[in-house]
Amino acid sequence: MRPKLVITFVIVFALVYGGMVGLKWLDRHWVEVAKTQLSDLGLPWQRVGAASKSFAVPAGRKLVIESSYGDVTILGGGRGVTVEATRYVRAETARDARGKAKPPTLSGEIAGEAFKIATDRPSGGFGVKTDLVVHLPAGMALAIEARTGKVTVSGLTAAVKVAVTAGEVEVKHGRGAVNVHAGAGNVTITDVRGAVTADAGTGEITLDEITGPIAATCRAGNVTLHRTQSDRIVATSSVGNVDVSPGKPFSGTLKAHTGTGNVTVSLPNGSRCRVKTDVGMGQIQNSLPPEVEAGHPPGLVEASSSMGNVDVTAAE
Repeated sequence: MRPKLVITFVIVFALVYGGMVGLKWLDRHWVEVAKTQLSDLGLPWQRVGAASKSFAVPAGRKLVIESSYGDVTILGGGRGVTVEATRYVRAETARDARGKAKPPTLSGEIAGEAFKIATDRPSGGFGVKTDLVVHLPAGMALAIEARTGKVTVSGLTAAVKVAVTAGEVEVKHGRGAVNVHAGAGNVTITDVRGAVTADAGTGEITLDEITGPIAATCRAGNVTLHRTQSDRIVATSSVGNVDVSPGKPFSGTLKAHTGTGNVTVSLPNGSRCRVKTDVGMGQIQNSLPPEVEAGHPPGLVEASSSMGNVDVTAAE
């Protein structure tokens, strides 16, 4: 065999063998990591430390909060921006916890038109979390980018945007536009005067006392709208029930649809609108009094289900 071929063969063999050994080591390593994290899930949360910091956010910039794992609570009405971070570790005792993670650190920087605040990201997977409490002026625009954990926003008069991969989202007492996306988790929005867009992959969407255009979309879960003051409503679910109950006589446009599930629309007395219903497989019931659709009403209600029942009724 020629020397060059021998050398090439040796190199290829070493690379292949080394790669196989490396993959086996990685497999064993990640298996052990997974075992450790799974075993830690049954342990209680232990506090390992906290940090608090105030930030001088330039006027006119949107505040962006980044969170990897932990709950985020936003409270509007503060004079400035203050962030409190508390870190927890799953461990048998507080002493054990201190050996697994360090107290959190906070940092802030200008990023384009925004001011971004984040904590350090410790190792430990789901065995380490950092909860954030943020106080900020009510009129400051806000965006939250979270991976895992519950997000709660209250008392803001500016625009709010929340994106969470896995976790519940609750927005309440707002006076600006709200845009929420949850990959997996329930979305609850209450008492908001502004346009609301809510999107959920897997979870329930519940909107109550919303004044402003509404667009609620869910791929797997129920969509419930109660006491809405909006004249433009779109509520859809791929798999789940859709229930819409306006809080005032309705004469706007309303579209309620589900792929699989039931659709219920309850209209208050004094509503004036045409009603269009459709089902692929299911039953339709329209028990509205004749005066709702008499003449040439200004509103339009479209209620449909591909597989399920549609019920359009007068609110009690």
